[in-house]
Amino acid sequence: MEPKNRIEEQTLVSRCLSGETEAQESFHQVYNQSLIDFLINSGAEKSDARELIANFLTECVYHNGSREPRLLKWSPQAPLLAWLRRSAKNYFRDFVRKQSRQQPLDEQLPTNDPTNSLVATSPPSLGDDSEILADALRHARQSVPAEDYVLATLVCHGIKQGHVATILGYSNAKVSRKIAACLQKLKTETLAYIKTVDPHFHFTWEDLSKIATNFLNERTEIEANSENQESYNLDLEENPTKNR
Repeated sequence: MEPKNRIEEQTLVSRCLSGETEAQESFHQVYNQSLIDFLINSGAEKSDARELIANFLTECVYHNGSREPRLLKWSPQAPLLAWLRRSAKNYFRDFVRKQSRQQPLDEQLPTNDPTNSLVATSPPSLGDDSEILADALRHARQSVPAEDYVLATLVCHGIKQGHVATILGYSNAKVSRKIAACLQKLKTETLAYIKTVDPHFHFTWEDLSKIATNFLNERTEIEANSENQESYNLDLEENPTKNR
């Protein structure tokens, strides 16, 4: 139920920012469709509006990398819905500007994407500290629900969030919340583990994210090359005269 006055709005926002799951879900339910309709009327495609608002509302209540929850910027002097509409429209404008620039893939990812920090761009090297990172990531991986981890992995590998939601029968908002919560948990648990093992470990979460992504990309390339070689060998066995 939508808050009826400024006091109820403040209460809802406060509960969302304190991490109350019930309040965060209520926040999504109350404002999701209204903001989707608002973006569509502002010129957004329906599919884009659904995904943008799902991510926008998730950013309102969750940290996104170094960015604080958007609701911290809201002032009770302004009606909450009016503020959300104005912020969502700016969010949409940013999306349109990024689309129009036609940048390379790694630069086209919207800043609201919770997986954006996982894009590899000339990552540093861990050297002898690689085992610490491996242990920390294994530890963190055990702390998140398996389904949430799979959702985050799919989106990190380029599967559209909307497609994932459709396949699983979830709303975009639910998928967005699950991914954001998963990545935040991974970050928190990884850094906490590293600090416990080695307080002098100097890498940031962004460094670790880039290293991890680079490793995954290398493993994917190795596996793909291996599969191609196996396919080629099988082809030679079936057609021994080929390439002679």
